[in-house]
Amino acid sequence: MRCVFRYCGLFLIAGCLYLGCLYFWSYILLPELEEEPIHYSQEEIEYTKTLRDVSFKEEDQYQIQQDVNYSEGGSSEWYPKGESPLLAELVEEGKLPPVAERVGSEPVVIEGVDGIGNYGGTWFRVSGSQANIDLIYNFLSGSTLVRWSPLGYPIVPHVCKGWKSSPDLKEWTLYLRKGMKWSDGYPFTADDILYWYNEEVLRDYIEDSGRASWMIVGGEQGKIVKIDDHTVKFIFPKPYGVFLEHLGRAWWFCSPRHYMEKYHPVLGDDELIEKTMKARRMPSRKSLYVLLAKWSNPEHPRLWPWVYRNYKANPPQVFVRNPYYWGVDSSGNQLPYIDRMHIEIKNQRIIPIAAASGDITFTIYVMDLYYTLLMEEREAGGYEVYHWFPATRSRYLINPNFNYYVDPDKPVTQLKYDLINDKRFRQALSLAINRRQIIDIVYT
Repeated sequence: MRCVFRYCGLFLIAGCLYLGCLYFWSYILLPELEEEPIHYSQEEIEYTKTLRDVSFKEEDQYQIQQDVNYSEGGSSEWYPKGESPLLAELVEEGKLPPVAERVGSEPVVIEGVDGIGNYGGTWFRVSGSQANIDLIYNFLSGSTLVRWSPLGYPIVPHVCKGWKSSPDLKEWTLYLRKGMKWSDGYPFTADDILYWYNEEVLRDYIEDSGRASWMIVGGEQGKIVKIDDHTVKFIFPKPYGVFLEHLGRAWWFCSPRHYMEKYHPVLGDDELIEKTMKARRMPSRKSLYVLLAKWSNPEHPRLWPWVYRNYKANPPQVFVRNPYYWGVDSSGNQLPYIDRMHIEIKNQRIIPIAAASGDITFTIYVMDLYYTLLMEEREAGGYEVYHWFPATRSRYLINPNFNYYVDPDKPVTQLKYDLINDKRFRQALSLAINRRQIIDIVYT
């Protein structure tokens, strides 16, 4: 009996110590809860709703590209006449030509949802890795021949000012903008498109041949023909009805011939190539050519709104406005409005903290696990959180393959095809997902 009481006493003491510690640490660590629930004003609630609203009317066909009549010339409101104060100073000093000469007589005219903007400022961005800076050539530039509108369609002209197709959709003729220039002031012409395709793609002298996959239809390669300096024709062996859709994502479609040709492994200047290979310690002509084509080469002319300033092995990387950018707003002000882009590299886990601290000007980033932190620090950080979501509504999807291949020699493939194409099976699959368990494990 004495042993029993002894053990009971020990358990009682241990239990008291445990409860005491639990109460102590709860008092120290747990946040002080409000006695009354937080109440938000109707104005705050309505404002939050606007941050979550992604609705639009199906009949809307909004586009930022403006249709203009280029024959109006200098008498039109859109004609290039305004520019950044930074560039205006260089023009006054005689270091740059006037803005109308730099932009050209047929610029793309763009007006954003907020109307006419103001010049100046730096766009601060944060990236999870050095490789993500490659986004400068697509998502941060969008210098494609044609472009999607904010709601998808209509597809509108961009680098090209227009197009037409043959009745059988095998030939597509694109008209380029007169007076358009590379970032070094050299004219952009049809030769730059043909050089890219004939001397880089077909010779396999670019880093990724998949960049030109949109030139293949039905497994067969198309070709590009020059009509004149500002007209090119894309010719395919089969009808290509979705050519414009593919062209809207074709970030690579040209190369500055005046710069790259002199380093071309076959066509280039042998003495210059050997000298540059030695200076950059490149093992082959092709490796040198690939290196010079990368975004990290500040000497490479671009069509981007911002161009790389100086090579740096480590972040931050800085891009400055392109003085020869070929776009204006509807009042004739040369774009872009922002002077430069500053990209810092941080650990993925640090990015949400940087955002909450106000270190990012604007970004589209998925930060589900840090939602509470971002919402709590909005006022202190001076930023807004928009609750945007993709058309699929979620990043976490199961996409059944409705076109599952049916092999006549394997009856089971027919059974799988029938199962996947049965709506009841897909409904059961959805119901079988334990969403609450996922929420509790991942987000709680």
